[in-house]
Amino acid sequence: VLALAVNVLLGRMLGAAEYGHYMTLLSGALILGGLAARGSDQLLTRELAAGAADNAEWRHVLKRWAVKRTAIGVALAGLVYLIWLFISETSRSVGYLSPTALAGVLLITLSVICALAAGALNGFAASMRSQSLVVVKNVVILVSLGIFWWFLGRIHAAWMALWLQVGGYAIAFVVGWYWFHTVAASPLGSNSVVAVAGNLSTKRWSSTAHHFLLVGIAALLVNRLDVVLVSGLAGNETAGIYVAGARLAQLALMVALAVNVVLSPRISSAWAQKDHAAVQRLLRSGLMFTVPVAVIEVAVVALFGRDIVALFGPAYAQSAMPLFWVTLAYALWTVAAPGYALLAMTGSEKVVAGLSWLVVITNVGAILVLVPLDGATGAGLAMTIGYGLSFPALVIAIQKQLLTHAE
Repeated sequence: VLALAVNVLLGRMLGAAEYGHYMTLLSGALILGGLAARGSDQLLTRELAAGAADNAEWRHVLKRWAVKRTAIGVALAGLVYLIWLFISETSRSVGYLSPTALAGVLLITLSVICALAAGALNGFAASMRSQSLVVVKNVVILVSLGIFWWFLGRIHAAWMALWLQVGGYAIAFVVGWYWFHTVAASPLGSNSVVAVAGNLSTKRWSSTAHHFLLVGIAALLVNRLDVVLVSGLAGNETAGIYVAGARLAQLALMVALAVNVVLSPRISSAWAQKDHAAVQRLLRSGLMFTVPVAVIEVAVVALFGRDIVALFGPAYAQSAMPLFWVTLAYALWTVAAPGYALLAMTGSEKVVAGLSWLVVITNVGAILVLVPLDGATGAGLAMTIGYGLSFPALVIAIQKQLLTHAE
């Protein structure tokens, strides 16, 4: 919700074109910043809920893993940013070393540093503490936006907004590093925030975590690469109109995230005890919650979409259709959330990675075809196609997993 508030204020201050430019630069940087914090969370949840033992040796394992995934993140984020520079009309007209492009590169550089702290926290600390860093960053940005609004009336350029993100990340990094060295360095114990998967060998843990890293990369690309591609294919203003609707639609994701947080440890625990009947009950209870919620989400957006996008201002009236299509895509993901939780917590992380990349590939392909035809609305429809085509494969994978291990 705080992140949405930041986006609404920036959208109103910058206008559609400059907001699209800002979000394009930021998306390339956040692909990197988020990557370094991925790869171990779901695995740790699964192993701890299954009764993993604590072992101090895992401190070193997780540190090495944080460095490795950061290196992968640097390479991927740099590639994404170069792709945007290559396909963007704006970049070709002003040159690759424009002030806004340099601001984006600097933000990516800072994200490398922040990623180390975020990755270490996600590897060691309780997830709530990691999420607290996001809250810290967004509060800093909201306060800064309030100051800008009070004294200047608005922010005039994408690079000014980027530097607000830089400040927010810098403060979150300082807080995170302090937590890492004070709290996460405390002795391991049942009540410690240090979470260690001790029932896997070091080699096995690293191998399994790579599959979860692929899942994390796919999630970041689905949520960020779309903005980069739309900007390059249709210009910054179209990207701004699209991303306003897409960011509002992300509220629908909160239900899916909440379901995963609740179900994941329970499914892992039941699976470890070979209680497959309990696993199926958990899956059914999750679906009984997510299906009606998803229907309500789509209905609300269909009825009140134009009123919702008005939060961004009158310039974003065309964001209503992207909002509808992206909400429909996220509603599909909400319905699928219990199934993904089941697969991730029962040793089928390879399948989850494959399904996630199916969404990415389908989404990117659809964007390349539909955005030139229908602009921001085409981008929203591409997101729905990406999630929709993965649905049958998910159902088949769940049935296979349950039948294979049925008693």
